[in-house]
Amino acid sequence: ESAGLRPNRAAEPRVLIRRLAIDLVGIAPTPVEVERFEAEAAKDYDRAVAALVGGLQDEEKEVRIAVCTALAETGSEKAISPLATSLGSETEAAVRLAAARGLGEFRNPAAVQALVTVLDDRSPALQYRAIESLRKSSGEDFGGDVDQWRAFARGDVPASAPQSRFT
Repeated sequence: ESAGLRPNRAAEPRVLIRRLAIDLVGIAPTPVEVERFEAEAAKDYDRAVAALVGGLQDEEKEVRIAVCTALAETGSEKAISPLATSLGSETEAAVRLAAARGLGEFRNPAAVQALVTVLDDRSPALQYRAIESLRKSSGEDFGGDVDQWRAFARGDVPASAPQSRFT
């Protein structure tokens, strides 16, 4: 990291089992082996989420921020609910921002709904983070048009946001 390099994110379970099998055994795993490995990996991520959730109640905001980040990194959809709860009920702005950023990692309607709820928040920073996370989680871009984001969350198909010549 001192050379400006960062480690890669963890490989998806399907990719990981293929790499391990080829490196260790010399042949690719069967579809049944891949399926079994993915099921076990999902259990591990769910256990990680359960272990992390308690940290959202820690009195130190830095711990709660780190937990939001770690929950997002698990990739488990069970992390969405605790992140959404933190987004809506947390009193520290930095933790709410971390929860919004974390929700942006999930392509899931529940994450979108949680992010839409804070579009009218008094904090411009949280509004901005919610829109950025909505862009990332949905693959859509309605700019800063809150009404179009709400329409999208309802399942309507809003017109595309006008493209600015400055973006």
